[in-house]
Amino acid sequence: MADQETGAPAGSRLTDDELREFLAGAWICRMGTLAEDGAPCVTPVWYDYDGAGYVIIGRERAEWLDHIRHDPRVALCIDDPDGSHRRVLVQGRAEIVEGPSVRGAWLPVAQRMAERYMGGPDGVKYMERTLHYPRVSVRVTPDKTTTWRGAWARKYTK
Repeated sequence: MADQETGAPAGSRLTDDELREFLAGAWICRMGTLAEDGAPCVTPVWYDYDGAGYVIIGRERAEWLDHIRHDPRVALCIDDPDGSHRRVLVQGRAEIVEGPSVRGAWLPVAQRMAERYMGGPDGVKYMERTLHYPRVSVRVTPDKTTTWRGAWARKYTK
């Protein structure tokens, strides 16, 4: 059985080109962090992928930022809920690289994300309306990345 979109074997990893193309989409990333008591927490976030890692921008009082300050280990899950079963799973470390600030190097990244997730004009309007909120820029550097497409892996169907 082959992946309907790419023709690649179902139940296989994404190629590097497929990974970059997939991650350019407006998928919601679910980010797992660890609270101070060790409890897992999952937060939906927007992301920007630059080929080496992920940038996530949050409001300064976001609870997940406190989790990262306490323990930088994170997990990301980015998947296509529309039936292609493409997914990217990341285990890595998060680092706060900037902020909180209302203007900074994070601004062009946030504008790109707003345009990608909300559409050009709507994204620009959203950014203009929310620029007074201080934001923090976080970089997630992957330690392990697992990608997948299509059906079940053979190891599960034997």
